Amino acid sequence: MRLARRQFLQRAAGAAACLALAPPVCAEPRSYLSRSQAAKLRAQIAAIPPDIRRQFARRFAAWRKTWDSPAIAFASDSAAVRHSDEFAALVALGAPILPLLVEKLAHPEQFFALQAYEAIRPDWPAAIESNGERVFESEQAKAQRAVKDWFAR
Repeated sequence: MRLARRQFLQRAAGAAACLALAPPVCAEPRSYLSRSQAAKLRAQIAAIPPDIRRQFARRFAAWRKTWDSPAIAFASDSAAVRHSDEFAALVALGAPILPLLVEKLAHPEQFFALQAYEAIRPDWPAAIESNGERVFESEQAKAQRAVKDWFAR
């Protein structure tokens, strides 16, 4: 009996040690931004008039809800998220919302925001080439590149 109890306690202590090594669960989703980039982006966002920030938040949330609709969720083309009135309303806000879109793009799970970014910034190179051939990039990789490009400009 003592041996079984000792083994149980040893295993429990080992499990507790493993839990102590586990990374903490963070409230904020991970981001592609460094601290300095996040500070720079916060300053850019603070320069946007509050009414535009509120409109963006409302319109982005409405557009975000469309991503889960069956017509879009089962489409194999990520550009399908562009086919809604909510998308048109968001994009109609124009270039002033680009820092807000970059903030969304900085979070991997928000990569569909790239569609709005590309619509507002048609000059941004959505496709890249290497040795004269187009390089395949996932939408997530393109979103990460858009964030990097934002700070490189």
